[in-house]
Amino acid sequence: MLKSDLSVVTLQSLQASFVSCRFLIMDEKSMIDLKRLSFIDGRLQAIFPGASDTLFGGLNVLLCGDFFQLPPVGGKSLFSRSPTQVDTVKGHQLYQAFNRELRISQLSKESWELLRTRIANGLSPTEVATFDSALRLYFTNSEVKEMNGKKLSGIGQPVKKVLAWHKGRNAAKASEETDNLCPEIKVCIQARVMLTTNL
Repeated sequence: MLKSDLSVVTLQSLQASFVSCRFLIMDEKSMIDLKRLSFIDGRLQAIFPGASDTLFGGLNVLLCGDFFQLPPVGGKSLFSRSPTQVDTVKGHQLYQAFNRELRISQLSKESWELLRTRIANGLSPTEVATFDSALRLYFTNSEVKEMNGKKLSGIGQPVKKVLAWHKGRNAAKASEETDNLCPEIKVCIQARVMLTTNL
């Protein structure tokens, strides 16, 4: 069990407050530094002593926001690294340049050439396999639906269909008029879900 600097009374109060908690949602992730995240991890491990050897005490932690917003004050960003190899540094710089261009929809020829080096049929099968869990872009919603179905089936867990709950006048509009939110979503334990907008 981790040693905690909290008094017994405070710890018991926190444990009572968190007894039904399964998810911790933290917004403005760009402002959270490594030290603060480590502190949160330690606190949650103290609050959930049965999972004190698990990150965040076994709680599901969702970090929301945009890394391109305000950085943490006087701390190190969550995505900070200190690569030592020249090739690694160069790779990060190329990717950062590509990412900046993509954000403003002005892709340079150099960035396009960088993307072309990652085309699957030019890579070895071993290298292609490293992209199995990568996010993908598709041209049509039907392709997305097909791939999501394959990935969910591959997890080997029961799949649950969750239907949207429409509330208010004209709430059940076509999904194109509701920021493309789906009227239903299929999920299962261990499935990856990406939220692209604040709900």
